[in-house]
Amino acid sequence: MNHKNKLKILQFIKQVLIPCSIAIDLTLASIYLISSILLGKSLSNFDFDIPRTIPVLFAACKLFAIGFLLTLASCWRRHELPKKSWCLLLAVGTAFLYVSQDKIWKFHLFIHRFSWMPEFKSGGIEWVFFYLPIILLTIVLGYRQLIALWRSYLHSTFFTVLGIGIFLLGGIGVEVINAQIFKPYIPQIANSLNTTTAIVNSVKDTIEELTELIGESITIFGLTLFFITRLAEVDSKTKRQREGEN
Repeated sequence: MNHKNKLKILQFIKQVLIPCSIAIDLTLASIYLISSILLGKSLSNFDFDIPRTIPVLFAACKLFAIGFLLTLASCWRRHELPKKSWCLLLAVGTAFLYVSQDKIWKFHLFIHRFSWMPEFKSGGIEWVFFYLPIILLTIVLGYRQLIALWRSYLHSTFFTVLGIGIFLLGGIGVEVINAQIFKPYIPQIANSLNTTTAIVNSVKDTIEELTELIGESITIFGLTLFFITRLAEVDSKTKRQREGEN
């Protein structure tokens, strides 16, 4: 497949598939929330908390796509990437490939709190204290490569980082805020709103999962821009070489 056809595919992804993906994100979140409010529980096939339901598999596919694209970006013409940034791309890509499987099989639920780990007021989500140091270590070790990518590919790096940030906000941030602040007071919140605890939890879950889904879509958009820019660079370089030969 030549570069022209690759660019057409990437443009199709950017202009059609990404907006469709965001529309599906909103639809899945709406079905979950509306069914939870009207029926008292979500439809089983659209439950975010049950393994291998429609939204879980959809999210896993997007996470796998992110991991694959990041890994591909680290391998394709890696010598042309600034400051060995392929190492950062490969590390983050590998992490997303793992997270895509974790989304389906829920590996993180098997991580139990060690004695040295801090503890949330309401308990639970011990896995946060396992994954958070890994994320922080990746940022510390890879910030120079990230800055190099930012300077060379501003728009694509911005949207990729924005998407990953939103994804982490939904996957970790909302969980921490809920465990540390809201969870102990959810019954009081439900009473003050004249609703049930289940509905309040459904709203929280919807915000969490929708944030993750939107973050995934934005990340794929950023990576698509990255490949579009790199293909344009290759075409430009090839054109200059041909002009030089002539």
